Amino acid sequence: MQRNITGNINGQALFNKIFLALIISAVWVVSKYIITMRHTSIFGVEILHIIIMTGLSLYIQFYTAVYLIEGVIVDKTHLQFSGSLSEYVQINLSGTLLSIVTLGLYIPWFLRNLYEYFTQHTVYRGDKVSFQGKPKDLLKFLIVFLVAYILLIFVATFILFYTTGWIFSFFIMFIGLLSLVVSLIHTQIAWALQLSFKDYVIRSTAPRVEGALFLLGQIILGVITLGIYLPWAYLKIATFYVEHLHIENYKGSQAYTSFTPQQGDGLLILGQCILAGITLGIYRPFALAKIGNRLLSRIDLETPDEDTRRYVEQLSHSTQ
Repeated sequence: MQRNITGNINGQALFNKIFLALIISAVWVVSKYIITMRHTSIFGVEILHIIIMTGLSLYIQFYTAVYLIEGVIVDKTHLQFSGSLSEYVQINLSGTLLSIVTLGLYIPWFLRNLYEYFTQHTVYRGDKVSFQGKPKDLLKFLIVFLVAYILLIFVATFILFYTTGWIFSFFIMFIGLLSLVVSLIHTQIAWALQLSFKDYVIRSTAPRVEGALFLLGQIILGVITLGIYLPWAYLKIATFYVEHLHIENYKGSQAYTSFTPQQGDGLLILGQCILAGITLGIYRPFALAKIGNRLLSRIDLETPDEDTRRYVEQLSHSTQ
């Protein structure tokens, strides 16, 4: 059965909800970094800056996520979100603190808590998504990343101090670090796509080397075009990971999903990002709504016929 996925993200409603936070953020940034024309180094001011911007950022992030989630429509039914701002703030503050204290080793558990928070509070026709990623799996790669990063620093330092090739040392450091970062990003994305919904299990089948090289190529194209290519990079990256999703139920029946951007989608994203940037983020709710509604219509989802039968049975029972 072909599922009908559309977007009805209300940019005006989101703007009304976070308008005050957006204005305060814009005024604060302008007054602190543009009007004064210098970065104030007073300790008390810096602490106040961190507190204000963290609070505003968490508020904006939460309600942006809520409106984006509830703007998704599948077969004429909106997704519903039941999470609270206080719980979201608690997860972020405690996760950030523990990540700092543990020198980053707590990050996999921090991310797991965030993903579980959003999936467990997102409901579609009475059913919830469940996040299946294990923190220890991400931690293993994070440790490998840290060890490889330390070795990379030693190699670059050795070349720098014991040879005259400082340019070669910089090149080795840059390429090595960029390769490690894209490998970590790919691993985190694939890890985050371990989900379950009803009797379906969802996982990413994207090969690690292929995925990392693909991300590396898209990032390099974004850099050499001074960021102009980034919207098209985002669309290609989204297409790549959607194409590598494996969705299967316990009976072995598979569901298929695809993401097919069309001509003009990249220009739309670029234009909306420019508008959001020059307005210091105030236009962002409208930009997210326009981009989200356009891209959601590019998603196709097909489930086995048995799901159609089950859905019809549920409807008949609910009307009795």
